[in-house]
Amino acid sequence: MLLFISLLTICIISRAEIDFFIPCIPDLQQKFGLSSFMAQLSLSLNFIGYCIGILLSGILGDKFNYRAIILYHLLFFILATLLCVITSNYKFFLFGRFIQGISIASPTILIYAILIEHSKFNNRLKKLGYINGLLALSMVIIPTIGSHLGLYSHWRLNFFVLLCLSVLAMLLSNKTIQSNRNLNNTSSISLKSYLPLLKSRKILLFIASLCFMITPYWIFISMSSIYYVNDLGLPLIEYVYHKDILAIIFGLVSIMNGLLIKNLGGKNCLFLSIGLCLLSIICLIMIISWNINEPVIITSAMAILASGAAFLINFLYANALSITEHDIGKISALIHSVRLILTSLSLSLVSKLYCGNFTVIGIALIIMLFTGILLVTYLYKLDILKGV
Repeated sequence: MLLFISLLTICIISRAEIDFFIPCIPDLQQKFGLSSFMAQLSLSLNFIGYCIGILLSGILGDKFNYRAIILYHLLFFILATLLCVITSNYKFFLFGRFIQGISIASPTILIYAILIEHSKFNNRLKKLGYINGLLALSMVIIPTIGSHLGLYSHWRLNFFVLLCLSVLAMLLSNKTIQSNRNLNNTSSISLKSYLPLLKSRKILLFIASLCFMITPYWIFISMSSIYYVNDLGLPLIEYVYHKDILAIIFGLVSIMNGLLIKNLGGKNCLFLSIGLCLLSIICLIMIISWNINEPVIITSAMAILASGAAFLINFLYANALSITEHDIGKISALIHSVRLILTSLSLSLVSKLYCGNFTVIGIALIIMLFTGILLVTYLYKLDILKGV
């Protein structure tokens, strides 16, 4: 139980270091006399560092030791956060944000490997459901805490709270995380070590299906704030309710994964999830065809998607990380990297084509969801899905 709390704390930090920072941007601009570009640069550098850290984490974790890599990177994160708290020089602050991004990536990626190591498939699915479900629920709370800290206090307090959380995570990790037994001593410390995985058709199919099922949710969350608030005139607080409802549904269904498998069986859960995703596609087609601009109806269609995708994403994740016991860290890193790239590219395209209504958003969601469902169906026909 303490191990799970430790891993969950790391997950929350990976979210909080963004959600705690965003409300600080106006205060930072005022204190340091920054332009909008310079203020946003701290966010961009953090993201670049995170992307670099993802690729490094898979290599180092599988080659050496999950425990050592996580503890060292948490220490770097603590030092970088402390620098952000105490510095009065914005260049040092930017350096701290960059190191924060690099250092938090490894713990965030490798906790999935630790969570499922030496577990049977159904237990892996249950654990992944718990961690992803609680992380989704934390997305409802963390931005609110960050906003209130930014609104009612100095920006340094946000980073001080983050510092306290990271120290707690390191203490818990040091006590609970054990050394992984399945080290890949033949793996090189080079990006070339990813090449064998990228040549595996099975791994690529799982990564593609996962990313096409995850990305639609993030496209909707990112674009719905513009569509709901700016174009439909929905009050910001009501938009937050719509967003939170989806996170709560996804979180609760994820947490119930183990119970669903136990009562319905893996095969029935898989088909039920696919059915709900297809139903959401039908709803989205109707919304586009009839030009429906009612937020409640659109969010309801996305709620159907969230309830179906919640099981499917965890199910695919558990399968992907079960392909090989010696490269779990690298597979996890590849999943996160491809998801970030696909989400960024898709969001850029949707933003460019967006014309003030739901059509472009809906079409993008339908194409990605349908592609994801086709890939999952193909994996099922290949008879390589565990747990069905």
